[in-house]
Amino acid sequence: MVKPKDILRGLVVVSVLIWGGAVLHARFLPWWAQGLSFAVMAGLGFLTLRQKRRWIQILVVIGLVLSSWRLITFQNGLDALVAYEDEEVRTMVFLVAAERSETTLKGLSGITLGISEGINEDTRKALEEEVDENADAVTWKLYAGDQAVYQALLAKEIDVMVMDSSSDELLIESDKQFSTKTRLIWEVHMSYLKEVILKDINVSRQPFIVYISGIDVVGEVSKRQRSDVNLLLIVNPLTYSIVMLPIARDAYLPLGCENQAMDKLTHAGLYGVSCSVKTIENFLDIDINYYVRLNFTSFLNLIDVLGSITVYSSQTFTSTYFGPKRPSYDFVKGMNVMDSKKALAFARERFVFEEGDVMRGRNQTELIKGIANKLMDVQTLTKIDAILETVRTSIDTNFPAERLNEIIRLQLDQNPRWNLIPLILKYEEDFQPAYSYGPVPLFVVHPTPDSVESAKAAIADQLEIILP
Repeated sequence: MVKPKDILRGLVVVSVLIWGGAVLHARFLPWWAQGLSFAVMAGLGFLTLRQKRRWIQILVVIGLVLSSWRLITFQNGLDALVAYEDEEVRTMVFLVAAERSETTLKGLSGITLGISEGINEDTRKALEEEVDENADAVTWKLYAGDQAVYQALLAKEIDVMVMDSSSDELLIESDKQFSTKTRLIWEVHMSYLKEVILKDINVSRQPFIVYISGIDVVGEVSKRQRSDVNLLLIVNPLTYSIVMLPIARDAYLPLGCENQAMDKLTHAGLYGVSCSVKTIENFLDIDINYYVRLNFTSFLNLIDVLGSITVYSSQTFTSTYFGPKRPSYDFVKGMNVMDSKKALAFARERFVFEEGDVMRGRNQTELIKGIANKLMDVQTLTKIDAILETVRTSIDTNFPAERLNEIIRLQLDQNPRWNLIPLILKYEEDFQPAYSYGPVPLFVVHPTPDSVESAKAAIADQLEIILP
């Protein structure tokens, strides 16, 4: 007959084995932490088996099981954090004037649709096929940009305007009533297989470059969208330094796709993250190892989890008011405590600054620094599960899970205080036609040659120190 004490001893042995498996599963732990864990595990298991008090043995079993579960769930959370999306989705929307009665495209007949010349021919053909399957006797009209299509809709020259879903922010900036003057009746989701652009290296022993692409949308991060935040992180794990280079969204550059047509950097995101990466690589003559594409609006919810962040502002200003959904906020020169809504206004603002988008890039860099400083705070460790859950739903990246484990092992092993070094590009303002928006000149900025060469030299210096 099996005795209760023998069952309990068996549970102790099983729980010790489970703990050992959990420690091996926790790939983020440095080698010395794993070795120490096994030593503690062996000693605790031996002492527990010799212990005659059953309640102590029960407590040890419960403790080992709970700690095993904690290690496994944390590692699984890290692995989920760097989940790679194979496809990107571009969403095209069909809008009517708000006073019209149509609620769907299906079954309509004899309508006129307007679309920008900036939508390439392949996309227009796909949309025409979609419409032909759902409506009859339709007419298409081309206009010089989304603004012209919108004005045609208001003037009743067309019945439906068709545009990329990411264009709404531009139209809201020109007409704060855009959302109330129009109504969505149809959407077309177009899927694209991503190009593999990973340049993998040992991130704990070699410098590497990460491209941060921030898209300002609500919903799936797999959507192709304009990239409103374009930030390079040049990381040197040997000097514990990170050079941060924001690039203006309005920078006028040859695209890394579409036959190198001239366009704003922000519009490269409409053709996929690979186009954004190649555009910047060609611009700065560098290789980008990894990208992190994040839904900037959702990502800033991380600030609510952190309990606010402190961010430096170089100016006192009040952000622009864009209606109840985007209220204005006051900022002072110096340090500002921000929740997610205030931080989003800080990251978006460009209209009140003389330097416009250049100052926005600087503020976004300061915002990233504020988040990084809060993440390195010891008290933040108590919120790690909520942080992982918040960020996981906001990120698309080709950063491999094992590389993330290497960075965490480095941090746990050395506990370095990273030095964040800002780089700034200078720009000259201009108006030029953008490939994605047709022949109408748009506001753009040209990076000055001197500042570009200085940035290239600083990046080269950061990448120079490597282990043999």
